[in-house]
Amino acid sequence: MNRIKEFYIQHVAKFSPQHYSEAFLWRQATLPRAEKKWTIHFFSAALIALLNSLVYVVGGLLLAGGIGLQHVWPSVAMGLATLGLGMFGFGMLMYVVFLRQNA
Repeated sequence: MNRIKEFYIQHVAKFSPQHYSEAFLWRQATLPRAEKKWTIHFFSAALIALLNSLVYVVGGLLLAGGIGLQHVWPSVAMGLATLGLGMFGFGMLMYVVFLRQNA
């Protein structure tokens, strides 16, 4: 989409490039970084990572309860909670890594 905007800004015949520049809020050179924190996309990725880790932990607890591990329940719950936090952190790390542009 940004390339289309740049093309129209450079090749417009009816208007001057200054008039079209006013119509577009972002230019390709002034776009915020893709991995920028505290944006709607960041919160969406954080929610998905949180739900993934919660589903993993709850599924592990249900599986542990189903196979009869009630006698070691606290240690299983703590282990799954630790892995869930690690999974959430890994999801947030992947948000930054995959969106970071190679310099």
